[in-house]
Amino acid sequence: MIPSYLTPSLTFPRPSSLLAATRWSGQAPEIRAHGAFVNLVENTFSRHEDDIVKLIKQYKVERAFFTGHSLGGGVANVAHLVVRGQLQKAGSPWAELEGKLTWSACTFAAPQTIVRLYEAENKPPPALVDDLDAWSYNIVYGCDAVPRLPGMLKFMGDLVEKAVPQIIENKLEKKFKVGELPWWAMARKLLAGKLINTVDDRLTPVTGAAVRFLKDNGIAEVVRHYTHQGTVVYLAPGALEYVQLTKDDIEKTLDVNGKAFDELLGNKSDWASNLGGGHSKSYNTLMFTVNV
Repeated sequence: MIPSYLTPSLTFPRPSSLLAATRWSGQAPEIRAHGAFVNLVENTFSRHEDDIVKLIKQYKVERAFFTGHSLGGGVANVAHLVVRGQLQKAGSPWAELEGKLTWSACTFAAPQTIVRLYEAENKPPPALVDDLDAWSYNIVYGCDAVPRLPGMLKFMGDLVEKAVPQIIENKLEKKFKVGELPWWAMARKLLAGKLINTVDDRLTPVTGAAVRFLKDNGIAEVVRHYTHQGTVVYLAPGALEYVQLTKDDIEKTLDVNGKAFDELLGNKSDWASNLGGGHSKSYNTLMFTVNV
């Protein structure tokens, strides 16, 4: 009954787990990253970083890219942060690569993974933060919910309160001629009363994570500080060109609710397909190269 893209096998990690890893904290202590993503990156690098550095030197690599889709994109962005921290850390195997190649991240529909514990006017002096933002790009299409996780609370609130009930209703109407069934009015009332419990158990990672943090004010206070790295390359539904969003423009454009939310998702009967399609179009429809 629930769209399959809302119930993948990998549950979205708890958004309140923040780490200041030694991999970068010496250069930018005001930066925190999602603990689950940090652990995945640390596990990989602890086993393979010497071989990665060796291959870069062996093949005289000049440009290195971090990339991935969805949760993989979140991992890629944290890996980018980790490596930039390691480039400036004495004794790190990465340090000998400093200045010898360019590093950048181009991700697709990646969630927000970092928190900046500083005000814009009090940005920390190390170059790491500027370099990270200057060389990070995340491709976002239309109403895709994942790049708005976990910090865009306006969008996530409407997703839980409006979109999920509508999607469930659309599925029921398609499966049954519910308008002709006398129990439909009662079922709708029951659904409204039990919705939060239902989605808490069944919807992961997208709306399940949203419900959990929206129900807990303490967690909501934490996750609202999550941000994207660098530039969001955004394609609005029906638009012919991507636009590049940075800083405050990212939140203004993506974190919408009310009428803007309804217009973004399109026809209510298509909300499920539009949300699912938006998550894949961020990488399978690249108008500047090929239309798949």
